[in-house]
Amino acid sequence: MVSKSKDLLFVLIKRLDKAEKRNFKLYASRLSSKENKFVRLFDLIDAQEIFDEELIKNSWKGLTSSKLANLKRHLYIQIMKSLRLLYTDRDMDIQYNEQLDYAHILYSKGLYQEALKVLERLKVKLKGSNKDILLLQTVEFQKLIELRHITRSRKVENKMEKLIEESVHVTQKVSRLSELATLNIGIQGLYIKQGHVRDARDLYFVKQYFYSNLPSYKINEVSFFEKVLIFQSFTWYHYMCLNFPFVYVNSKKWVALFRAKPYMIELDAGLYLRGLHYLLTSLFYLGDEKQYDQYFEVLQEFEQIYKKEFSVSTAVLHFTYSINARLNYNFLHKDYKANTELEQIIESEVERASFSMDPHRGMILTYKIGWSYFLMGDYEAAKVRFSSIIQANHKRLRVDTICYTKLMMMLCYFENKEYYTIQNQLSNLRKYLRANNEMSDANTAILLYVGYCSKNNKIKDERRLQELKSSLISAQQNQFERRSFIYFNYLDWVEEQEKK
Repeated sequence: MVSKSKDLLFVLIKRLDKAEKRNFKLYASRLSSKENKFVRLFDLIDAQEIFDEELIKNSWKGLTSSKLANLKRHLYIQIMKSLRLLYTDRDMDIQYNEQLDYAHILYSKGLYQEALKVLERLKVKLKGSNKDILLLQTVEFQKLIELRHITRSRKVENKMEKLIEESVHVTQKVSRLSELATLNIGIQGLYIKQGHVRDARDLYFVKQYFYSNLPSYKINEVSFFEKVLIFQSFTWYHYMCLNFPFVYVNSKKWVALFRAKPYMIELDAGLYLRGLHYLLTSLFYLGDEKQYDQYFEVLQEFEQIYKKEFSVSTAVLHFTYSINARLNYNFLHKDYKANTELEQIIESEVERASFSMDPHRGMILTYKIGWSYFLMGDYEAAKVRFSSIIQANHKRLRVDTICYTKLMMMLCYFENKEYYTIQNQLSNLRKYLRANNEMSDANTAILLYVGYCSKNNKIKDERRLQELKSSLISAQQNQFERRSFIYFNYLDWVEEQEKK
């Protein structure tokens, strides 16, 4: 049975670079010669471009499905062990956990003082790296040792009192971090399900949810990651509520925290990237070309400095955010052809990262390519891109993406003077938008204009075009209408219509 995909062992092997593969072979060579079978399986899988279990079984006499399953599981474990050894020197989190493991081993051997020394040294490193959850584990292990055994620590004045105070402080910090992370996941989950707020009822619900789950804090007394999560929470909240000036304010604070402590960028490049993404996105929606260019340069500088150190997950995140930033940069500078020239890169990268990337992100990139073709006047090319989104598995996409893709397809028909197609499909499109609560004032005005012109076989009607422009200007001032302009700048389109 052939699978492109998504066999975990196959994907893991394909994600290994040359150094990691070489390290695995060296690691395997240290094991018993009886282990050669899993190395043989590694080579067979590594040689495949598409994972094919039947091909492996046919080339290996006596290898049954159950034996192959056991061998795959064993190979997976050995690869992970070799990677852990390799990354011990590269990944600080692995180093910190290793020190905690050493302390546990020393403790199990009855070497309590030595275990406490390891934990004390580890605490200093963790405090400097803002690793509060690991710090809590370390402090709690110290408490356990002091609780169960008589150590010389009690001879040190106020040693136990300081340990208790430290435990309370770190526990409160971790509890707040957990609450903030839960709030972030919750507000993100709401956005994934329904997108931006559509009306006052949505706004009320989101506002109540957010502030009822926001933990109390004093911004000058919280840790680095607490501050990041606070700014991230407010960024998500205002983004969902279409308050882009406040998205800008909070994402800028988020990015500034990292830029003030560059070593934190090395520790969590992904979190820094997310902050930059929302800062650039807010500036794009605000149309602030000057500041967008400034922070776009910051993103490029980040890539130049840190790209060689990216993990696969950070690389996927970087591709998603940087290509989106590049597309938006070209939109702001009206260089639509530059966007279409990125299409092949986007397609190959989306395919390569398909195991890690949210499919909705790939579709949004396709939408922007279609949008670029539309703005260039190549409506047939735009229709091809929009069709690929409409024909995709809708369960994997937010419904608002489908709604606006269908609407853009209707505008392509209009520009191509396919009036008969418009008349056949317009009623169904209206029903679809209403059913999904996307029949905004802006969308209603656009479809009324398109419907009237197509019914009368004309590409333009001066009086109705001015009425449409007036309606769109009014709609743009309405908070709940702003979401329509995120997917397409209708006013720019109207201005182009005026020139015809």
